[in-house]
Amino acid sequence: MPPGEVTFSESLDALIHWAPVADELKQYDVEALRNSMRFQWKHVRDQLTSLLDVESVVEDIQRQSLMIETGDP
Repeated sequence: MPPGEVTFSESLDALIHWAPVADELKQYDVEALRNSMRFQWKHVRDQLTSLLDVESVVEDIQRQSLMIETGDP
């Protein structure tokens, strides 16, 4: 799976799971549906990648986790 697509993999799985198609017929459409959704969401993934400062987000999460563990406000 190309970088950035992992973030959206659950929504692809949910779309396939909840699609109003008989389960026995879904097997024929899964690959086409996944490819279609991947390309439809490409612009969103590209924007997210360019705007998100991953290192800062990780540092903030680590800092907040430490504050919770130590009880610091």
